[in-house]
Amino acid sequence: MIQTKVQVDETDVVRLHLGDSVEVTIDAFPDTTFMGRVTKVSNSAILTAASAVGAGQSDRAVDYEVEITLSNPPAEVRPDLSATARIVTDTRKQALAIPIIALTVRENTPISTEQKSAGRGTAQAATPARADTGRHGGNKKETEGVFLVHSGVATFHPVKVGIAGEEHFEVVEGVHQGDTIVAGPYQAIRDLKEGARVKPSRESSDTTGRRRS
Repeated sequence: MIQTKVQVDETDVVRLHLGDSVEVTIDAFPDTTFMGRVTKVSNSAILTAASAVGAGQSDRAVDYEVEITLSNPPAEVRPDLSATARIVTDTRKQALAIPIIALTVRENTPISTEQKSAGRGTAQAATPARADTGRHGGNKKETEGVFLVHSGVATFHPVKVGIAGEEHFEVVEGVHQGDTIVAGPYQAIRDLKEGARVKPSRESSDTTGRRRS
């Protein structure tokens, strides 16, 4: 029996379960993918000298050790070889998906009661709420979404995402198949302004579509 141990970030480890399918790549066999199963998930975070020094920092990385048992490994596999694991926590068939590089966030803009009660077909500008200067602080909430393109104009639309693949997010609500969206480098999408005029790149334009996630 051959086992490997990998480190998994705290944001991902909560989605792991014993028995999850795993694809393992061993550095000594770069052209071969080995299959395995999750057989143990640590209950405690990995403690290192760096994490101890940064114990008071909220942005420090926290990892957990996950043990994987390989299924029918060849005799050539030896202990202590370096490996990388891809753990499959869930699957969706023909899911509506968007590129990961299209997802961004924007601050929530509260809408007044009068604006909420406005009828369909009447467009009204949202009135930003006053900054919270009370003693409880003014933490601003952000909403995940994408920029949809209509007639060359980019407009932010909130979306709800599901599981993540290597390059795409499943979309549960917020966009429809065939919608044209803006995708690109993180900072470019983060700085994109509401109502900005955009045009497709020479390579291709991104649209939502059905994919296996």
